Amino acid sequence: MKNIPAEGGFRGAFVRIRAVFLYFSPFYFSMADIYIVLVEPLYQGNIGYLARLSYNFGVRGMYMVGGPGELTDEAISRAMHGVWLLDEMKRVTHLKELKSELDFLVGTSAVSWFSQKKHERIPLTPRELGRWALGVEGSVGIVFGREDKGLSREEISMMDLMVTIPANPSYPTLSISHAASIILYELHLATLSGRPWRVPRKITGYEKEALIRQFSELADVLPINPARKGSAKVHFRRIIARASPTSWEFFSLMGVFSEALRLIKEKGR
Repeated sequence: MKNIPAEGGFRGAFVRIRAVFLYFSPFYFSMADIYIVLVEPLYQGNIGYLARLSYNFGVRGMYMVGGPGELTDEAISRAMHGVWLLDEMKRVTHLKELKSELDFLVGTSAVSWFSQKKHERIPLTPRELGRWALGVEGSVGIVFGREDKGLSREEISMMDLMVTIPANPSYPTLSISHAASIILYELHLATLSGRPWRVPRKITGYEKEALIRQFSELADVLPINPARKGSAKVHFRRIIARASPTSWEFFSLMGVFSEALRLIKEKGR
């Protein structure tokens, strides 16, 4: 069973009892563990707002990449009852460090390029993300970029998926707190929609990365333009994240890739 946030006193007991009830209720369904990741946030108020929203919608925890050295009273006061998430928030110096902490990273962006050639930013909507998360096992980090310039291209290439909120094309950029509330609401709503009781085991984050490494190794030994190899690797990462393969599918693909690599290496001797 998932961990229940620790709080003291009567309120803490109530929160834990309610969480147990929801966990076993036939009208409440589990999904991937959701985490919030803030990349170099500029404003203390936004950090607090996201902690409050995280508690509202059952987020498991928060990470901060860079950002301010200490949290001020503004962040703490705006977090309200979600202040415990700030107390337990993990800090890292680079986004790459989270690849070993979280199974999937989902980047957020106000920019959505639907051209097939702009593969790095082909996004899901929040509702599509909710449906996807229902079929995922493990931990998912929703990554919010800097308030002034968002995520860098390098950071976007690290994402397993991208999500964007369809808005007025003339002014599509939402504040980070508004964007987070919509995305977290849709993720929470998906837990109430239900899922089959018996579903095949999905691949873990470790298996996902192993499959991507195997594909990358195969791409590297083929006589393909390096730029095309890079695009193919990003495409494959996004395909695997969206498809959420089962463990059986994982072993099937790994077997094919391994055999192809073996044959290519033998032929090259």
